[in-house]
Formats: sequence, C-alpha cells, structure tokens
Amino acid sequence: MKLQGIVLQGTYGKGSKSEHEAIYLDTGKEKYRLKIKGGNPFHDEKLHNLIGKTIIAEGNVTDYFFEITNNLDEIESIN
Repeated sequence: MKLQGIVLQGTYGKGSKSEHEAIYLDTGKEKYRLKIKGGNPFHDEKLHNLIGKTIIAEGNVTDYFFEITNNLDEIESIN
C-alpha cells in the first residue's frame, strides 16, 4: 500500500496508561500512527525529522500503525 500525507506529532491514548506523543501520517482522509519496520514504535529519530513534511511511503496497515517498509520519499515542507 502506498500513502501520501503530512507527518504530524500528537497525543496517542489520551487519558490512558498508554498516553504518549506519537508521530502520525495525515492523508487528509485518514490519520495513521507511523512506524518504520524494525524501528522503535515510541521514538524514532528518522520519523521525528519528518514532522511537518509531506511524504509518500509504502508499507502495511496493522492494528495500530502504518508500518513503512519501502520507498519513503519527502515531497515538501510546511512553511
């Protein structure tokens, strides 16, 4: 599956024991929590460096994430 959207940071699991800041991909229709295959689901420096940027990525949707597996390309930055 290939998705395009803006990478954002926001609160996941608000009010629960799992509450933490997470990185999301907002496609304009859906919002997916992001993870790079083999990466740390709680803090991945590569994902943090993409906050505010528009990307196209290939991957798989799981129960909790859009897991990026291939071809992560940056399109532009939000100004």
